Amino acid sequence: RKEFTKDKPTNVMFIDFGCTSYSVSICAFEPGKLTVKSSHFDQELGGRDFDLLIATWLAGEFEAKYKGKLSGKPAERPKTMNKLIAAAEKAKKTLSPAGVKEARINLECLMDDLDFGTTLKADKYEEMCAPLLARLEGPVKRALEEASLQASDLVSVEIVGGSTRIGCVKRTLAGILGLDAK
Repeated sequence: RKEFTKDKPTNVMFIDFGCTSYSVSICAFEPGKLTVKSSHFDQELGGRDFDLLIATWLAGEFEAKYKGKLSGKPAERPKTMNKLIAAAEKAKKTLSPAGVKEARINLECLMDDLDFGTTLKADKYEEMCAPLLARLEGPVKRALEEASLQASDLVSVEIVGGSTRIGCVKRTLAGILGLDAK
């Protein structure tokens, strides 16, 4: 059993990456005392952004397949976008476990009574996500800097939130902190 000591506080990083926000906090634990050393966030980054990225890609693929046959753009129709976002979230979850190489996406009567099916490859997905993944580093680095710590000074890194299940997010965070992604 670990006990906190006064002379050497136990430093823990908490990463919360949910549907709509991303935050990183570092706390120091001592006997009878908890100190929040730093807290940084990107309130405009969340799992929903990954869904929207896939949904936008799907809309583009659908438009390309049915060029000239559509009565408008899928992105301009709320019902169509809701279907695309639901399919995107399912594809994201399918691609999250390690070793999964592709997600098959099938949508019946997506728009104008047209069906649509495609496959999203894991490498294409991660390539699309690169700009979002790049935003993970800023809050981590700022939190460590403000707390005057290195990643090696942390006793533990606790990650919570549904978006931490995304495989490429886990690997990116592990890379930033110099940890093994599990």
